[in-house]
Amino acid sequence: EWKPIFNNTSTSKQRLSIVQIAFPNEIFLLDVLHFFHTCDPENIQRRLANRLFDDDHVTILCYGFQADASMLIASYPIFNQVLLSGKTLLDLSFVQTELLNTRRDIFPYPTLPNNIISKEKGLSELVRLCFGKTLNKSERCSNWDRRP
Repeated sequence: EWKPIFNNTSTSKQRLSIVQIAFPNEIFLLDVLHFFHTCDPENIQRRLANRLFDDDHVTILCYGFQADASMLIASYPIFNQVLLSGKTLLDLSFVQTELLNTRRDIFPYPTLPNNIISKEKGLSELVRLCFGKTLNKSERCSNWDRRP
């Protein structure tokens, strides 16, 4: 996640602020603004990049990862090489598109009552298709650079 910038003419550069990593029983928020700027930041960045994106035992589920990948590479170019391999990434947006085109019946909630067309997009629409509920997006565009 990163601080949103709404003014395209702004000279302030966006940078990655936090990385969210979830495991079956634990969720971690890595403060990369602090973490990557401590002792030996290049070594830490390289080790994290390899551990997350170049490990056959890790599968990263994502949705629309292109923007996140661009920000990650712009903030920390060391991630470019491992992200290009993409061997540990499963972008659910591609899975959703393929299933909607070939196996729409696989989703338990493919349509809304009375054949109303869903206004949801992205991950929220995938959640609706699978669970019949949408994501709460009331908290969006947070300034992830703010620290207590």
